[in-house]
Amino acid sequence: MTFKKSLITCSILGLGFALTACSTTSTETANQTSSTIEITEQNYAHAETARNYRNWVALGANQHITHMRNLPPRGKDAPTVQMNDDTLYSVAVVEAVDGMVTFEIPASDVYMAVQVVNEGGHGEHYVVGEGSYTAAIETDYAFLIYRTGTEKGLEAARRAQDKIETDTLKFGTYEVQDYDYQEVEAWTSTLTAETQGQVFAYTFPRTSKEVTDLHQWNLENANGWVVHRLRLMSRTFTPTLSCLMQSSAKLQRLRNPSQNTLPH
Repeated sequence: MTFKKSLITCSILGLGFALTACSTTSTETANQTSSTIEITEQNYAHAETARNYRNWVALGANQHITHMRNLPPRGKDAPTVQMNDDTLYSVAVVEAVDGMVTFEIPASDVYMAVQVVNEGGHGEHYVVGEGSYTAAIETDYAFLIYRTGTEKGLEAARRAQDKIETDTLKFGTYEVQDYDYQEVEAWTSTLTAETQGQVFAYTFPRTSKEVTDLHQWNLENANGWVVHRLRLMSRTFTPTLSCLMQSSAKLQRLRNPSQNTLPH
């Protein structure tokens, strides 16, 4: 069978998920603080990403794929900042094998894409369309985000979600990192306050090697999750389904149809 695939290089900036944190007692907080990793300029992006991995682990995404069966809520109730309002989401937190993550996008009659996010908050790959993909990733674990289009209705999208196979994914090994997540949130508040009310320019490094200004990268993480397509977009938003489908069509004409391994 010949699979149709398209690759979109993108960056994820600061996985700003907004799940409500569980409350803890003062004793638990004290114990956590005494045994946690100190947040620094050097590890903030990793810590902020770990906070968001943690939010989805709480929903079981490190044990199995976690589906959102309805359109995402808006505002503070949304599990991800600036989620598309016309796609359903499915998430998996998985371990890389020999530096690679292999996943599949099933055949369906609706739009479907997968975004591969590493532990540093970088969106290393974005692929669209049916096929089996092997993606190189620079960290031990990957956060896979499936987007399923609702252009034919919610029921059609849910049926497409149910077709997602996870046999190639290695679940069950990710452990929540030992950061003080209240401290992470405090850093995020400080960093976002630094750019509040200003026009903020993003650099969109796809991997850690592309980071040229660490403070700038931390600001990008703190200011939320921004998907950048082919470095053509300059404003802060997640494209809607129609925009993604147009980008996919352009890339489909440009890509090598025999390529199924996605490099760094």
